[in-house]
Amino acid sequence: MSTLNGTLSTTTRCEALEMTRLGSGSIGRPRLVFVASYGNAIRHCRAELLDLVEKAITDTVHHAQARKCLVELDRLRTELEIHLHGMVPPRHDPRHLRTSVYSGQSTFSWKRLAREDRARDAFASWDVGY
Repeated sequence: MSTLNGTLSTTTRCEALEMTRLGSGSIGRPRLVFVASYGNAIRHCRAELLDLVEKAITDTVHHAQARKCLVELDRLRTELEIHLHGMVPPRHDPRHLRTSVYSGQSTFSWKRLAREDRARDAFASWDVGY
């Protein structure tokens, strides 16, 4: 979750409210509400780490730590992608978004929850930007 001065950002607050509204009985996929925003954060973090690795002086502690963080972030991203593939069957992903949630160039933005579309598309609550 993104925070700003220790408080939830507006987008995250909206997501949390929607998550509360959905409850646990909502079509079996309430956890997907946060997935895309995590993907955006991971991609942003990876880009910043790559920038740090490029700009840090080689053979320094900072450079080595940044490279280790990058490896661990990629490992986390891979594990999350595997988990997401297990959570969302292909029939609930008509736009084929599972592969671009944690990697790729796409960014996701929250849109108003479309209840009628949620049964067909696990990512119905997200708009995709490039």
